[in-house]
Amino acid sequence: MKLKLLARLCILMACLMLATPIHAISVYGQAQATPENFPLFADDRVIRGENARDESYFEIGKGRAAAAGSYLDLYYGHSPTLLPKASSLTVLIDDLPIGSVTLDESNKEQTLWRVDFSKLGLKSGFHKVTLQTHMEIANNVCVDPQNTANWMVILKNSRVNLNLIPSYDKADLTTYPSPFLEKGSTNPLQSIIAVPDNIDQNEFTSVAQLAQYFSSLASDKRIKFPVYSESELTDTLLRDNNVIWFGRSDHWKERGQAAIEALRKLTGSPANQWQGVIGVAPSPWNSANTQLTVTGNAEELSNAATILTDETLFSQLQGNVSVIPAKVSKKEAPADWKIGNPYTVTLEKMGYTNITIEGTEQGNVRINYPIPGNWDIDNGAGLKLLFKHSRSIDLKQSVVSVKLNGIPVESQRLTETTADSGLLELVLEPSVIGSRRTLEIDVMFQFINAKGNSNDAQNQNVKDYCSSTSNLGNWAVIDKNSTLTYIPAQRQTPRLESLPYPFVVNGHWDQTALLLPEQAGTTELSMALTLAGMIGRNAQINNNQLVLIKTSTPGLKELLKDLNIIYLGTSKSLPDFMNGFSGSQVQFKDDQILSHESDVQLLSELQNNSAVIQITQSPLNPNNSLLIMSAASAERGASITTALTSPVESNKITGKFVIIDSQNKVHAFPVKEEPLPPKSQNPNTGIFFNNSGGSFNPYVFPITFLLIVVLTISLLWLNRKRR
Repeated sequence: MKLKLLARLCILMACLMLATPIHAISVYGQAQATPENFPLFADDRVIRGENARDESYFEIGKGRAAAAGSYLDLYYGHSPTLLPKASSLTVLIDDLPIGSVTLDESNKEQTLWRVDFSKLGLKSGFHKVTLQTHMEIANNVCVDPQNTANWMVILKNSRVNLNLIPSYDKADLTTYPSPFLEKGSTNPLQSIIAVPDNIDQNEFTSVAQLAQYFSSLASDKRIKFPVYSESELTDTLLRDNNVIWFGRSDHWKERGQAAIEALRKLTGSPANQWQGVIGVAPSPWNSANTQLTVTGNAEELSNAATILTDETLFSQLQGNVSVIPAKVSKKEAPADWKIGNPYTVTLEKMGYTNITIEGTEQGNVRINYPIPGNWDIDNGAGLKLLFKHSRSIDLKQSVVSVKLNGIPVESQRLTETTADSGLLELVLEPSVIGSRRTLEIDVMFQFINAKGNSNDAQNQNVKDYCSSTSNLGNWAVIDKNSTLTYIPAQRQTPRLESLPYPFVVNGHWDQTALLLPEQAGTTELSMALTLAGMIGRNAQINNNQLVLIKTSTPGLKELLKDLNIIYLGTSKSLPDFMNGFSGSQVQFKDDQILSHESDVQLLSELQNNSAVIQITQSPLNPNNSLLIMSAASAERGASITTALTSPVESNKITGKFVIIDSQNKVHAFPVKEEPLPPKSQNPNTGIFFNNSGGSFNPYVFPITFLLIVVLTISLLWLNRKRR
C-alpha cells in the first residue's frame, strides 16, 4: 500500500510539473533559466589582413545573469592558402581570451566552433565578443598583410546563446524594471498591461508615459505592448503572464481589486492604510509570476508614472510597496530650437563615449546620427573631428579618412601634431547628405608601421611589406567632444518614414488627439500604446499634449480642428469626414479599401481583408496632420501592430500610405507630390567652424599679404611725391 501511495504521489507531482507553463520563472522559489540567443553579426562578416580584429556586443539586463549552459556558436570558414602552423582565430570576452583554434584544412569550409561561456559568470551590462585573427599565406613567399588571399568569413548564423537566470532571490521594487522588462533581451517586454474598462485621459497618459520609457530602454527594437481592459482579461492570461496593473483605485472591478488585495496581504497592511501605491507581489493567479500594481487617484497615477520613468527616482524604491508622494518634480520638456540657427551636437550627446581603434592595420568605426523627425538639413553640415593617435606608426604613410553615407569626403595624413591633437574640419555637402534621415559617418584609420633597418643583403632585396610588423602600437582615439553642426530647416512634407514628425516635435508631443472608437478593446489599446512607445520614446508627455478622445464625443469636429489627429480603430467607427476626403489616397466602402489615386490600382486581394496606414493633412485644418490606422475588422486591425513592430515589414512603411494584406505583408505605393525647392549646394563654411579653435579662412593670408603690398607701395609713392 505504501509503495502504491508513493507511486501515486510521484505521478501527481509529475503532472503538476507538466501543468506549469514552461516560460514561468519562479522568483520566489527555485530560479529557472530562460534561454535567449543574440546574433553575432547581422550579415556574413569578412575579415581580411594578416592581423585583424572584429567586435560585437550583447547586453544582459539589470535583473539577470548568465548561468551554466551559456555558449557561443561560431560558424566560420577561411582561405585555403593559409599557413596552418601560423594562422589562428582567438575568441575574447570583455578582452579576456577564452579559446583559440588553428586555421587549417579541417576548418576551411563552414565549421562550427562551440565556445563555452558557463564559467565566465557574466553579469548584467554590456559584454564584448572579440574575434582576433592572425593569417599567413604559404611560407614560400613573403608575407604581404594586404594579400587578397588572407581572409576568413564569420557567418551570420553565429549566435551567442545564453541561459539567463534572475540575479536576485525575489522580485521587489529594487529589481524594477525587471522582471517586467528585461533590457538587452531579444523580447524585452516580459509582461502584459492591464487597465480599467473605459480608460480615462489621465490613466492613458500615465500608462503611455510608461510605454514610452520602456521603448527607450530597448531603442534598437520595436516593442509590441499587449494591453487588456479589465473585462477582457481571462484567468488563463493572468495565470500565464507577469502583469502590470495601472489604473485608478475606484476604477478597478473584481480582478483589479484582487491584485490590490494580494499586495495588501503580502505587506500585512490594513485595507484603509494606503490608497496610492506602487507595489510588487506574487500573482494571486500563479505565484511563479509577478505583478506590478500602480493604483491611486489621478494625481497619484501621474506622479507614479514620473517615478517609474526616472531612474534617479525608481532606484530609490525598496521593499514590496511604496506610497506615492503627493508631489513629484517632473522633468521639463526641452525648449524649442529656433529654426534657422546653427545647431551643434557632440558625439557624447549622440550617445557615444571616446571611441578607440587599436591593434589593427586598418580600423573603422561608424557614427550614426538620426536627424530629428521635424527637421531637414538644407545647407549642408560641418563635422569637427577631434582625435589623437600613436607615434610608433610611420607618420609619412598613415592616414585618417572619412566617408558620409558611403561616399569619401576627406583624407589626411597623420603627423606629429595630430598625434596629440588631431583636428579634421569637414563640410558635408547637401548633395552627399541627400534625403536620408540618418547620417552614417565612417571614420577609418590606416596604420603603416616603420620598416626594419637590417643590413642583411638578402633582406635588402625583399619588398617593404616583407619586414616584420607589430600592431601593438596601432591605435587612435576619437574624442567624444567632436561635433556635428548644421542649420535645421522645418520639414515641409510629413511622410510615414518621418514619424514621429509631425506628432512629436523637439522632444514633446505637439497638440495631438488620439481618436479611438467608443468601445476600444485590446486591439485598439495595444495599437495605441505600441504607437505611443515607438514615436514618443524619450518624448515628454502631459494631459494637454496627447488628448484621448472617443469618436462618439459631442462636437467632435470642433474639438479636433486645431489638433493633429491619430485615428486607431475599425473603418466602421471612422468618422465620415475622415473617410475618402479630398487629399486622401484611399476610401473605405462596404468593408473594402478603394484607391483614390488614378495611378494606383488595388486588386481584390488588397481591397478585402486588409488594413491601411495613411498620413495626410487634416481635413479640418491644413496646418495639422492626420494619421489613420484602420481596418475593416478589429481582427485585421491587429495586423497593424504586427507590421509596426516587425523588423522587416516596418521598413516598408514609407510614403503617404501603405496597405497591410491578410498575410501581414506591407505594400507601399508611390504618391505624386509637389516638388520641393532645390537645396543649396554651396553651404557657408563660416557658420560651421566659427568657434574658438575652429578652422581659418584659406583666403585670409593671401588677401592680407596683398593689402600689405598695396599699402607699402602707396606709402612709397606718397613719400616719393613729397620729395
